[in-house]
Amino acid sequence: MSLKKKTQSIRLNEVELANFCRQIGMVISAGLPIYYGISILMGEAEDENTKALYESLYEPMETGVSFNQALKEVDCFPEYMVKMIQLGEETAFFEKAKRSDMSLRLNLTSSAGK
Repeated sequence: MSLKKKTQSIRLNEVELANFCRQIGMVISAGLPIYYGISILMGEAEDENTKALYESLYEPMETGVSFNQALKEVDCFPEYMVKMIQLGEETAFFEKAKRSDMSLRLNLTSSAGK
């Protein structure tokens, strides 16, 4: 069965969607490329559906497809979420968020050493 067919049967409930967003948020905060973070999450997936979902996101991103486009192709996510991520990518918000978070961590670390 192809990844596309596997993911077509996957529908995330509210808790699963919130967990997915939390995990992606941690990837972004850590300063990792999203596709790399997804590969890590894929390796840690606890069930076959979750692993198939991450694989279906990772494979197109590995070839250069944007995160929002990969989310669209999987067709498991709410349209508003995909559009918000698209807006974040187009405005480089994710890059700014990573730099801001890293700057905050540096400030906290240097303050703790005083």
